[in-house]
Amino acid sequence: AKITQNLLEFSRNSESQKQLCHIHDLIDRALEMAANEYDLKKKHDFRHIRISKDYANDIPYTSLAAIEIEQVLLNLLKNASQAINDNPTDKPCISIRTKKVNDWVNIEIEDNGTGMDEKTINRIFKPFFTTKEKGVGTGLGLSVSNTIICQNHKGKLSVESCPGKGSQFIIQLPL
Repeated sequence: AKITQNLLEFSRNSESQKQLCHIHDLIDRALEMAANEYDLKKKHDFRHIRISKDYANDIPYTSLAAIEIEQVLLNLLKNASQAINDNPTDKPCISIRTKKVNDWVNIEIEDNGTGMDEKTINRIFKPFFTTKEKGVGTGLGLSVSNTIICQNHKGKLSVESCPGKGSQFIIQLPL
């Protein structure tokens, strides 16, 4: 109950924090934070994953709650890193692309990790759902991310995935 109450307060309070930001700056800051993540249990280091960036040149500054968007990006990057760690490959890679589509900015974060089946995809944005082992995750990261993107920013968050081949999360934010 306390977690749910905190989530509701978080989603109500965030609207007033918006300011003009450039999405590429937020992505780069999230990447810097992710680079400092190290999982001692799994001996997994984000810095050993190749990051491929393809930023569109025509993305304008946008009114966003910067901390919230960075939180979403960091969550997606950490999830991608964990999925790659669970599906060892010779060339671990996370690709980040941005593009302007009409009055929207699209951010695509793609990994070559474990991927997900359709049943999992249908549940990942629900609170407390997790694919991680007990004690590793709370099952709130994607739920909170979905709230931030869809409710707080009037955007869209979706995923495309294939088991064994990786996942691609697509964030769409209005300009």
